[in-house]
Amino acid sequence: MRSPNMGKIPMDETNLMANNSLTDTIKTATKENKSACYISPDQLLTAIRQHNMGRIERTYDTSRDLTAFKAVGFMVANDFIDCLQSYYEAGATSLALWDLSEAELSGLTSDEISNLAQYGSQLASTRTEGKTAIVFNSPFEYGLGRIFQTFVEMNTIPVEVKLFRSLNEATEWLGGLTIRQFTTEPN
Repeated sequence: MRSPNMGKIPMDETNLMANNSLTDTIKTATKENKSACYISPDQLLTAIRQHNMGRIERTYDTSRDLTAFKAVGFMVANDFIDCLQSYYEAGATSLALWDLSEAELSGLTSDEISNLAQYGSQLASTRTEGKTAIVFNSPFEYGLGRIFQTFVEMNTIPVEVKLFRSLNEATEWLGGLTIRQFTTEPN
């Protein structure tokens, strides 16, 4: 027999945000509704973002005019916009390596990818003859990268953007660099 509460969660977004972990959120919802545990897509997305929030670390190798970016966790468009803005304000290098192999990009919409490409293209006009390598781990993220690359190419910028499935291939394309410990600064 179905419970009258089935399909309803006695939790709102505020309660989700107050919990310490996604597991706690699900346990709490299950206790309050023993027959079933349903969380709306918006609530689940909020919980995932809270507990696996993305971050981008930026490292420099000034002797090679290289900035390396490492994104980890669930990324949203504003993570990239904020990082790009501070990168260009600080003085962009001619070589950029974006390691997105540990990033979760499924929350990005095609409109957000288009906007990121347009924003990055506007800023990139200062990087004449620059090269940007972007590394992806999964086929899905690589596909999103192809969408980004297509939007960038439509904007005609002086920076060459190339996608890779391995860090070694990307560093080879950037001039045979070896990634070593750089000075890390948060974005």
